[in-house]
Amino acid sequence: MACPRCQSDDERFGSDVPHLSLEIWSCNACGASFTKPVGAPLILNVDDRPPSLYARSRMLRASGFTVTAATTGEGARAAALKMRPDLILLDVHLPDADGRTLCREMRRDAATRHIPVVLISATLADHEVADPAACGAVFFLREPVDADTLAATVRRALAAA
Repeated sequence: MACPRCQSDDERFGSDVPHLSLEIWSCNACGASFTKPVGAPLILNVDDRPPSLYARSRMLRASGFTVTAATTGEGARAAALKMRPDLILLDVHLPDADGRTLCREMRRDAATRHIPVVLISATLADHEVADPAACGAVFFLREPVDADTLAATVRRALAAA
């Protein structure tokens, strides 16, 4: 999980506060303390465009999810291996990777094959990703996507996993 203050991926110390249903985290990089709901699914949001990344992260957090982010295919792969998110929301067009290819690679890796992937793109036509399962994804969303559709799709993908 990335630190909300400095966005560092550095290892963190976490502790449960059961009576509050919260986990308290402390960032090793900047020392910030923050909380997250216990059991809130962790979503890895991957997009190279900051406005899209920011908007989707806010929508997901408002829907009760914990969100971390990556802006490249390599960053997504590393974050998936390190953080073991409950779901990956993956942009198809990244500066260093095609999201469909990255999804196929994650399906072949025993460490990430169980993580559901939802592909998202503003530029692909529906027929270009008519069958997201062909590359190992569970759903395909077209941007722009509204908060209700995004949250419902993520919940369906998590329930199916």
